[in-house]
Amino acid sequence: MIGGALRAVVLAAGLSARMGEAKPLLPLDGVPAVLRVAACYTAVGVEPLVVLGDRADRIVPILAEARVRHVLNPDYSAGMYSSVRCGVRGLPAETSAFFIHPVDCALVRSETVSLMARAADRASAVTYPVHGCARGHPPLVSAALRDTIIAGDPDGGLQALLKDREIDAADVPVGDPNVLLDMDDRAAYERLCRLAARERLPGPEACRELLERHATPAPVVAHAETVAAVAGRLGASLRVAGVCLDLGLLEAAALLHDVARAVSGHARAGADVIAEEGYPRVAALVRYHMELPGPPPPVPGETELLYLADKLTAGAGIAGLADKRRRAEARFAGDAEALAAARRRLDAAGVVAAQVERLAGLPLAEVAAGVGRSSAGDALAVAGDADAAAAGP
Repeated sequence: MIGGALRAVVLAAGLSARMGEAKPLLPLDGVPAVLRVAACYTAVGVEPLVVLGDRADRIVPILAEARVRHVLNPDYSAGMYSSVRCGVRGLPAETSAFFIHPVDCALVRSETVSLMARAADRASAVTYPVHGCARGHPPLVSAALRDTIIAGDPDGGLQALLKDREIDAADVPVGDPNVLLDMDDRAAYERLCRLAARERLPGPEACRELLERHATPAPVVAHAETVAAVAGRLGASLRVAGVCLDLGLLEAAALLHDVARAVSGHARAGADVIAEEGYPRVAALVRYHMELPGPPPPVPGETELLYLADKLTAGAGIAGLADKRRRAEARFAGDAEALAAARRRLDAAGVVAAQVERLAGLPLAEVAAGVGRSSAGDALAVAGDADAAAAGP
């Protein structure tokens, strides 16, 4: 599902009786929970709508400063379903599907949202994220259920209503354990506090500091900055086409992907280094920048765009896939196994490249070189200018 008409309903109206204080305002790594949840959506181009009730007067100024839309549920004391109904009623008419996200589940990752948006089938009434064998939050609900939700008042709340649509439900496996975590009480909140710092993304300066600390050679850093520029352009072009992507995550992974370039098996080694530095989300992309874990999905995500951007560069310059194939043929002419592996990797890159061209409506060379960049200005502004990142400090 391409995400141009996706929205998110963030439920933040409850009484927080067991917690004893307003959950939306509780800080996680210094950020109020309600803003963390909202940012998880804005990072991938999905607009959140926050439903408020209890202590709304304290939350509204925070949302206003962050330019996050909200609606007030006057019946919030009637329970969560009243807030679901209020939020769904407040969505724009053109909404094709919407996430329903309790503010309790405050550490769900933006890449989880983008994966669900890309993987969801338009025929599904509801799509769930699954980690391990368990479904978590947030479900992605088809707009076909909008009127049913607004008109309904089931005894078992939203869960009962969606259970009746199980025949039309779909699951999307995600690598995000946070979809199973909430903060119903003080102990659960303290657990999320301990985890929150590891959910940070390093900005460009933090990435360069990390590269310097690990003695990454200057030519490797120059290559990484070119990969970051190309990846940013690819990602921005797809964001304009309505694909949900976290461009900040993509930029960080591109800048750090070769942190262990001198080590054998550098992709896995680099991922381990980055995870040890406290950035497991970035590590998850870096681990597969040399070889994808499986066939490319129909709509590329952050992992596939990093992979393609790396294949489109040679040193600090941009190279086409045909040129990279010629170089591989010459380099591995006497090593049949290495040549076969290089061809396999470039074939996969070709599949991703064709997907980018189809979605962006531009030749890959133009996308990578930034020819269509002016139309992608809004998307680039979210993640920061990729050209500035490539220029260095």
